[in-house]
Amino acid sequence: MHPRVIVKGDSKVQNRILFAIGFILIGVLSAHWAWAQSIRVRPADIYPYPTRTPGAANPQVTQQNIKNTICSRQWSAKQMRPPAELTSKLKKKQLREYGDTVEMTGPQLINPNTGKVDTTRCVGHSDNPACHEEDHLIPLEDGGDPTDPRNLWPEPYNAKIGWAIMGAHQKDVVGAFIHDEIRYDVPHSKRASHIPATTFVTLKRGQEILASHRYAC
Repeated sequence: MHPRVIVKGDSKVQNRILFAIGFILIGVLSAHWAWAQSIRVRPADIYPYPTRTPGAANPQVTQQNIKNTICSRQWSAKQMRPPAELTSKLKKKQLREYGDTVEMTGPQLINPNTGKVDTTRCVGHSDNPACHEEDHLIPLEDGGDPTDPRNLWPEPYNAKIGWAIMGAHQKDVVGAFIHDEIRYDVPHSKRASHIPATTFVTLKRGQEILASHRYAC
């Protein structure tokens, strides 16, 4: 049997084919979106929104020059850190974008026993800037872009997984460890973590882990 030839006037058949193609494309795109959403190892609360803060690498840091950049003893993340006026302005803007609008006053953060600000008193989605660090998803010490808004978000200090706090300070521990895996094979390079690295990862892989698999790490 010969396959049917679709002629120009056979509009019903053409419409059915176009509909089927469109349906397939929607399925493919939906599957891709689901895959993209599943990249980040749960729980989601410790990660920024992937559409707003996917992470961005510093184009000046490459696998070829890490010996003279992030692995050098003369290189410092402090030198790369953006000015406070930039991050403060961006933090206020992003707090609204991230829905961190639960009102919390300064006095509510004061620990009565110490008289100092205690970020463990922060509630979820607090609107108080003191409850968040305008942080780099890919840390500067791991080749993250210093000023790109795609690499910055108001990370809560008090994000919790069960009873454990998994906020900005805990992220720093992972960032330092990944840095030492990146510099593992670089002689005389500086060490950042108190946890000894036992293997090497590429700059790109380290950045992927920090953007998507921090909790698993």
